[in-house]
Amino acid sequence: MAYRGAPAALARGITPGQALLLNSLRHLLAFSPQLEHRLGRWCGGAAVAASAAAFPPVAVGSERIARDAPDLGAQSAQLVKELRSEYFAAITLCAERLAAELAANPATSTLLLLRRDGLTAHPSQLQSALSSIMEELERLLHWLSSSLDTRVYVAVTRGLWDLTSKDVLEYAEDLQEGGGGQRGAWRGRQNASVAVRGLDAFFKSMLTASMGNDLLSKDLGLPAHSDRAHKLLAENLSGINHSYDVY
Repeated sequence: MAYRGAPAALARGITPGQALLLNSLRHLLAFSPQLEHRLGRWCGGAAVAASAAAFPPVAVGSERIARDAPDLGAQSAQLVKELRSEYFAAITLCAERLAAELAANPATSTLLLLRRDGLTAHPSQLQSALSSIMEELERLLHWLSSSLDTRVYVAVTRGLWDLTSKDVLEYAEDLQEGGGGQRGAWRGRQNASVAVRGLDAFFKSMLTASMGNDLLSKDLGLPAHSDRAHKLLAENLSGINHSYDVY
């Protein structure tokens, strides 16, 4: 099985088998609260008969139920914990692999764009070049939305949002450490601000369009690296403004 006609970054970033695994983990996590609720009632001693019917292999006598129920409750909690850990690790790995594929291609790399044009391009020119990158990203995200469970899609998309923002943050930190001349660094910070704002608007619009009424408010919150980039660039621009004060 393969993604026919899909962007190369998708084919190398998430295999169909990995997509199936992500979806399966998500469905298991969605089912786990029901299982925990049933086991919680069972372990608490309520509705023992109903619980025994729900778990026929264990229903071999009230003494066996009373003895094994607490242990099964603990095992269920451990299972949920491991599922969450595996899901988090799988989402992180897939997002990082996709981001690495995007970063290695000049047609989809925000960092390469900033390093090439950040110190010289007018913000409108950089915005135009960034729009071309977003067109490629949009194509990738459409494929992801058709391959992944909705909440898995949100998690991977937010991971990409965070990692592309991390590239902008890296560029801004390089400028702060002295990359470029004074005038060039100022233009670089200006273009970095254009880039991070553009990425925020793009990912928010993609999530909103894909999720519709299923969108949660937290889905549109700035990821960690985007928030850090905004704060760093705001500090830099504030310093620039103050440097022109006479007193």
